[in-house]
Amino acid sequence: DGTLAHDSPDGPIAACGGTYSAISNPINPGSRTIFQDVAIPAAPSATLRWTDIIRNHGTSFVHPGQEFRVEIRDPSDNSLLAKVFSTNPGDAPFQPCTARCADVSAYAGQTVRVNFVQEDSLNYFNAHIDDVCVTTNDTCPTGACCELGTAACVLNQAEANCEAVGGIY
Repeated sequence: DGTLAHDSPDGPIAACGGTYSAISNPINPGSRTIFQDVAIPAAPSATLRWTDIIRNHGTSFVHPGQEFRVEIRDPSDNSLLAKVFSTNPGDAPFQPCTARCADVSAYAGQTVRVNFVQEDSLNYFNAHIDDVCVTTNDTCPTGACCELGTAACVLNQAEANCEAVGGIY
């Protein structure tokens, strides 16, 4: 609810949408994963959508060691199926609420594990995750991020589909 006093130079940060968001709150260097197993509907297209706030107090993004990424994994053995998003060297270290999406149509009709992974070894790094859902029969620009309010994000349809499919949140 934006009142968590976490162990970084940042003060409390409000959720992007609604009242609450999930946050990685590291005290020591390491890797943190927030995950959920998700049934991807059997549909012609499926899109994973989320909003994040990235607060990297390190000198840069480094792979591995100081990054935020989103992975699709097989829940039966936790094997990596795809990395659908990752920060990269040169990315802005502080990113405000940003809506993102990834095409997960390849997993239609299957249950997958969605991992939000934050690694830090250089300095404090908080990743806030909000508004996570899977939508069907809408579009996600290939290799691009969806920005709230843009036509490419098909926001109204996505919200309707999120409600129908069930958000992860």
